[in-house]
Amino acid sequence: MINKEFLMIPGPTPLPPRVVAAITQPMINHRGPRFKEIFKEAIDITKELINCSQDVFLVPSSGTGAMELAVENFTQRGDKVLVVDTGFFGERFYRINVAKGRNAMRLEIPWGRAAIPEEITEILTKDNDVKAVFLTHNETSSTIINN
Repeated sequence: MINKEFLMIPGPTPLPPRVVAAITQPMINHRGPRFKEIFKEAIDITKELINCSQDVFLVPSSGTGAMELAVENFTQRGDKVLVVDTGFFGERFYRINVAKGRNAMRLEIPWGRAAIPEEITEILTKDNDVKAVFLTHNETSSTIINN
């Protein structure tokens, strides 16, 4: 019997042998034509997988990079935003907004409970200066899904 270690944590993720073999290949230019082909193929496969005919944006970064991208591209310094905090990633969204100079309001939801849409609606009804709402759909840290 082979003594194989299994990691049962969010990361790093064990890789199949074919993936390990693929990553031993020489690197390609991430601004070159081969990367462009691969990236386009990944977008096409993703669109087919999720049955989407509209644009799909793949963000080649960590989840935190995607969160920062959302804050920087959808809001401006000084904007009032609402961050719905249902766990670790909601807290991270809040910290990113504060660090980027947003006027962030925080709706803290007890861990293990999803946000109730009416809670958000109530805040937005009372405060019509809110420019954006940041909400983590699948909050893995507290095991909830915000519908």
